[in-house]
Parts: sequence; structure tokens; C-alpha cells
Amino acid sequence: MAYIRKRKGSWQCIVRVQGYPQMTKTFKTKIDAVRFSRDLENKLFRQQHDIDKKKFPLLKDALLRYQQEIVPLKRSAEMENKLIKYISAEGLLITN
Repeated sequence: MAYIRKRKGSWQCIVRVQGYPQMTKTFKTKIDAVRFSRDLENKLFRQQHDIDKKKFPLLKDALLRYQQEIVPLKRSAEMENKLIKYISAEGLLITN
């Protein structure tokens, strides 16, 4: 949890997360303090739950797997195949 307060003409950000020591940093503007607190909390949350290390599938891979495993079992398979083909043709799928 982040606590932001005005102190001696500048903004102080205090971040407390269970399992980590309290972190304090001072900024000239409030928006910088808010951004720092959000970034730090997200970073600590990802470390705590090992999200940084996990590799999530790309949308392209998930859509291809869906098309191969789920779509053939549906009554609307033809329409869904057309929709997947349209999405692929439009360049909405990001490849890395």
C-alpha cells in the first residue's frame, strides 16, 4: 500500500508491502510520486507471485490452439473459422 504526503514543499511516497521493508522516496511533483508507487507495487507483486518468470502465450498461439481444439466441436465451426481467418488477415495478432 502506498501513502503519499506533502512534506517540506515536496511529495513523499511511502510504500509498504507485506514481506518487504518499507520504502520511502521524495519527489518534486505529486504525479511522479503516484507513478513511482504504482510501478513499485506492481513490481513487488510480480516478484511475489513469480509472474515475471512465467512465459504467457501470444494471442496468435492461443487463437491457433483454440481453432484446432475447440472450434471443430462447435456447431458454428465454419463461422468461427472465418472469424479467426479475418482476425489473422487484419494484422491484429502481434508476433514476437
